Amino acid sequence: MGQDKSLLKIGKISVIEHILLKLIPLSESITIVVGENHEMIEDHLLRSALNLDNVCFAVNQNAQLGMYSSIRKGCSKVSGNNPVLLQMIDQPFVSKNTLQTLIKSIDAEHLIFQPSINIDGLERIGHPILFSPDFIKEISADNDKGNLRDLIRKFSHKRKFVPLDDENILQNINTPQQFEKSLKKIVVDDIKH
Repeated sequence: MGQDKSLLKIGKISVIEHILLKLIPLSESITIVVGENHEMIEDHLLRSALNLDNVCFAVNQNAQLGMYSSIRKGCSKVSGNNPVLLQMIDQPFVSKNTLQTLIKSIDAEHLIFQPSINIDGLERIGHPILFSPDFIKEISADNDKGNLRDLIRKFSHKRKFVPLDDENILQNINTPQQFEKSLKKIVVDDIKH
C-alpha cells in the first residue's frame, strides 16, 4: 500500500477511525492489536475525536510470525464471558448493519459465526468473524505454530454461516487500486442509506 493501511483516509477520517466508529457503540471493550507501528497508531487515535474509554492496545512483539500471532495476542487480552468479533484493518467497508446482524446471530449451539453472501448462486464466506467465549479458549490453548483456518476447520461442525447482503465481507484492501475502487462504492452505498 505504500503506507500503513490503518491511516489511509476515508473522507476526512482514517480507516481505523472509520472502523472504530462502527464498533464502539456495539462493544463493551475493543482491543487493537498493533505491531511495530504501535506508537504511531496510538498517537493518531489519541489525537482523534473518538471516545476511547473502552479501547485498549495490545502490542504484538511477534508480528513477524503472522496474523495468527496477532489474533492470539488480542484474544489473550479478552476477559469475561463475551463473544469476540475479529475485525481486520483491511476490511473497513463492512457495514454497521452487517456487524449488528452477525452479533444477533449468536446462539448457544455454535462457536464460530461467519458472514456469507450468495453471488451468482455460490455461497461465499467472508469476514469479520465472531467467536464464542469457548472458541476464544481454544485459540488461547492452541500453539503459535497453528493457524486460525486449521482451528476453524477442526470445529467446522460448530460453525454457523450468517447470510448477508454485503459484498464488503469479501473485500480486502491490499492495493491502492482496491482501496480507490472501494472508496467510490462506499459513497454510493452511503447515499442509499
